[in-house]
Amino acid sequence: MIMKTSFVCLLLVAYMGVFYYANKHLPIKSTRIFSYYYVSAFLLVVFDLITLYTVNHMDSVPGIINTVAHVVYLLVINTTVYLYFLYLRSLLESYLHVKRGTKAMQSAPFLVTSVLIMLLPLEYIEGIYTNYSMGAKVYALYASVILYNIMILYYCIHYWKLLSKEKRVAILASVPIFFGVTIINITMPEALFSIVYVILTAVGLMMSNENNEKYLDKQTGMFNQYALGIVSSEYQYLKRNILVTVITISEAENVQDTIDWRQYVTVMEQIQTYCRKELKRQAYRVGDNGFAILTNSNQAAEKTANAIIKYASDNCGGGISLSHETIALNDYTNNDTFMSKIVEICMDAINNTAVYDCLTGVKNRNSFEKELIQIRSNHIDTYYLIADLNNLKETNDAMGHSAGDELLRAVAKLLVNTVGKEGTVFRQGGDEFAVLWKGEDIHVLLDSLSQNCAQLNRKRVIPISYAIGYGKVLDKNGIDNADKMMYEHKRSMKENKEKKILANKDTLC
Repeated sequence: MIMKTSFVCLLLVAYMGVFYYANKHLPIKSTRIFSYYYVSAFLLVVFDLITLYTVNHMDSVPGIINTVAHVVYLLVINTTVYLYFLYLRSLLESYLHVKRGTKAMQSAPFLVTSVLIMLLPLEYIEGIYTNYSMGAKVYALYASVILYNIMILYYCIHYWKLLSKEKRVAILASVPIFFGVTIINITMPEALFSIVYVILTAVGLMMSNENNEKYLDKQTGMFNQYALGIVSSEYQYLKRNILVTVITISEAENVQDTIDWRQYVTVMEQIQTYCRKELKRQAYRVGDNGFAILTNSNQAAEKTANAIIKYASDNCGGGISLSHETIALNDYTNNDTFMSKIVEICMDAINNTAVYDCLTGVKNRNSFEKELIQIRSNHIDTYYLIADLNNLKETNDAMGHSAGDELLRAVAKLLVNTVGKEGTVFRQGGDEFAVLWKGEDIHVLLDSLSQNCAQLNRKRVIPISYAIGYGKVLDKNGIDNADKMMYEHKRSMKENKEKKILANKDTLC
């Protein structure tokens, strides 16, 4: 019956491990210690089964094997309880700043007990239901385990407010369970209840510790900014220099279609999978348009960033551009300024995307003004062309704003396709578009624009019609003359339209 109970416990621990390792966990000290604790708990259950068999088959199992199995079993119990204490302390370390001397004193009982377990004698007692081990080794282990549970209780109560509610409950509940199990083991040694304490403690910790929803970004599956703050805070406490590469997503230049922010989420979802499976790294979402990767060296940071950018370019569709900036944690005096810098990098990337018009995908007026400054500063021979879309208001009134938006997008696409790599298209606002063109003959561009427009209009329900003007940027009145030419053209088109209407009326009469 006892063998069956231990086997059930083994299955339970194995199931817990599958559940635990199936989830993502923060790369912090407490998580690592909990992993060691779980492995130790698993070994404890395994050796509980082994010693249960060897102690009840001493006539067929060599004595040395039985002794070694029991020594290992007792060492694993000692290690498991010690790791439990280390786990609790790791939760508090960034607040307490525990000194090395204190840590050494707290580790002393574990080390001394481990030596005693290997040196002191061990007795085997034949019970009614099962044989079991007792003696100086076991009593030394009891002393160590009791001491560490007292220390666990002290830390938990004394630093109550520094622990989350779930961890307080799990840790405090484990202590009376331990003392209850200890009393049962002392009064009824055949019960072999130590395994129950370990199982219940592991279950409690796992239930309190492994709810990672608050650390995860639901949209992308990445860790969130809060999780990065926890990791960086611990690394600062440990004085461990970590490089954080912030990769931001923005719209690529010459985008013809509007980029939806949801596309950024889709890209980050794909990158998250790539980072986890191919690069074996965790990504942290730090903004609507950015995520961070942790590395240990500049070489690793650059290699990782380049790999991600190449993957995104090859697999995540067009219209987006990725850039990266790497910062060192040790360059910042505290975690708040470090996290602020990361947010600033993302905001700078957002400001960069603001140079584009969200409806048409071409650059906006702010970008136009900046580029004009560059052209004039560097004396670049450039044509300025302004095109004013006709009949936008009439289209909005008659067919709705969605039809008007489609007309604006169509004009932007027509201009982008016509000017090619020699020019940049800007939406000035409303129904006005500007072009900065570095070609030689403006008339060739105007003819191409007219031909492309005519060809496009054969397939359109709402035809594209525009008034246009042009001039050279570097000419003293080049831009003003272009604006005047456009208004002249617009007035001429309006007069021609009125003449046609009158002519049609005369014909009808």
